[in-house]
Amino acid sequence: MSKIPDNVLKKIVGEIEAQAIVSQKQITVNRAERQSKEKEKKIAELILKEVSNLKSDTNEDMNQVQEKLATQIKEINSEIDNLNKKILYHETTLANTQPHIQRIING
Repeated sequence: MSKIPDNVLKKIVGEIEAQAIVSQKQITVNRAERQSKEKEKKIAELILKEVSNLKSDTNEDMNQVQEKLATQIKEINSEIDNLNKKILYHETTLANTQPHIQRIING
């Protein structure tokens, strides 16, 4: 079996390390986005709760307002789920980089 030249190995390790850095940054960004979405969801849930407690003589159609808030909460939940998937992907990528580098180094 032929030996891979050192410069090629260094390039491969560099690319793996670069991917690890990108994944770490994405984890940080996605976690911040998720935290923001969770806050947005909490606010929408609190507004929905308050709207539900309003008297029926309010000028607005409360059913329509409640439906709009419920839809907004569902959309936020979907966005949070997608962010969780992205975080998991990048955490997995990050966790796999070190073993790949070790395998390359140990040949």
